Amino acid sequence: MKNWKLPEFLQTPLGLMTVLGLLIAVSELLIMIVIYDAIAFLHIPDVYWNFIDAILLILFVSPALYFLVFQKIHDNEERFRQINASVQDAIIVVNEQDLITEWNLAAQKMFQYSQEEAIGLQVNQLIFLPCHHADAERDLAGFQKIGVRSLIGKTTEISALRKDGSEFPIELSLSAAKVKGRWHAMGVIRDITERKRAEDELRIAAVAFSTQNGMVITDPEGKILRVNEAFTRLTGYRADEAVGKTMALLHSGRQSQLFYQHMWQKLLDEDQWQGEIWNRRKNGQIYPEMLSITAVVSPERGVTHYVGNFIDITANKEAEARIHRLAYYDPLTSLPNRRLLQDRLGQALAAGKRSGRYGALIFLDLDNFKPINDTHGHDVGDLLLIEVARRITLCVRDVDTVARLGGDEFVVMLSDLDMDKAASTAEAEAVAEKIRNTVAEPYLLTIQQEDDSETTVEHSCTSSLGVALFISHESSVEEIIKCADMAMYQAKESGGNQIHFFDQTICSAD
Repeated sequence: MKNWKLPEFLQTPLGLMTVLGLLIAVSELLIMIVIYDAIAFLHIPDVYWNFIDAILLILFVSPALYFLVFQKIHDNEERFRQINASVQDAIIVVNEQDLITEWNLAAQKMFQYSQEEAIGLQVNQLIFLPCHHADAERDLAGFQKIGVRSLIGKTTEISALRKDGSEFPIELSLSAAKVKGRWHAMGVIRDITERKRAEDELRIAAVAFSTQNGMVITDPEGKILRVNEAFTRLTGYRADEAVGKTMALLHSGRQSQLFYQHMWQKLLDEDQWQGEIWNRRKNGQIYPEMLSITAVVSPERGVTHYVGNFIDITANKEAEARIHRLAYYDPLTSLPNRRLLQDRLGQALAAGKRSGRYGALIFLDLDNFKPINDTHGHDVGDLLLIEVARRITLCVRDVDTVARLGGDEFVVMLSDLDMDKAASTAEAEAVAEKIRNTVAEPYLLTIQQEDDSETTVEHSCTSSLGVALFISHESSVEEIIKCADMAMYQAKESGGNQIHFFDQTICSAD
């Protein structure tokens, strides 16, 4: 019985009228046949009988009338209340004066006003309608007359105000209905805070993705899902060539497998990694980049994506190389300067202590350099220094160091000689003699004139060389250089074009 429903015909107005008519007829028939005969002996006057007849008819028909009509109305109202209470969107109804007359449970949660607090409030206290005061008055006047106003039948995104004063975005849909001769507007309101936030994030992501930095998005396995235009510009790969591939597409081979294992382990542990990496462009060119990888983590699913952001740091590397070169190399000859020589000599001292092998420092100074500068100018003098540097370099091993300290002074550091002092002395002397003979060979220096013609200058130049052996890290770097310098001056004072060893065969700070 609980789920019993009237037949569909009886739920129509015609069906209800038919049933009511039959009920009235049957009830009247029963009154006339049964009740009238039962109380005929009372001889009730007709005037009273008509009154009794009407009362009895009402008593008979009322239950059916309630069941067929009023119960249906009550059921509809109850159903509406349940829907109104369970719907996720706020539903409010305002009258012709813009006063709130209906306020559902969702509206209470959304605006933080109870039903008792909200009923009777002006709707514009809660919702910022997009019109000025004068326009709002005309809009309201039109609504009062014909139920039409600017927002009826439209869905609009506007702002609303909670009880605590906080503002939030809503989507408002308005419809109008006339109830008891007066117009009412019903608003269905949806809080779109999360949607707006998502839209903002998408907008920000779109702006970020249009950056000059290369951007790449991959799935958790590293498969490329999306790249930006800067990615194509920096790597040479179009989006359709990169999407679906893994980041191995860019591997240069300069990093070991262990490097990538450490990278992924840090990503798994900290959800981000940043560092320098060498990658390969589509044309095969290998270039350095600064790469930052960030994991996109979902509370429910864990890592869903990886976002890579990178820039080409070739220019930075070249600038660093230039700075390093200026700091550690002679700009004229490209040989190591004093600073780099001192650094390498310090390393050679430490290595000598471990290996027990000797090293030697050869200090060289040209004997007749000044005349060429005075006669032909500094440009020719520079050409001579460049050629001397080249010749000295050809006389030594790759592991040895040739440095220019300035002017016409050069230093050669021989490392990893013999463990025997005499043998090491002989090796150092042989190299020094080779250098002396090579430097003494004639020079043909070609000069570019202002009229683009070339002039060749012939010059002969000898050198004085001082040699100091070293072995222990206890010997000071500066002390060793000083010893070799003193030996060179001994050679120069003896007439030049000679090789002299420092008096103490082992130069020590002791």
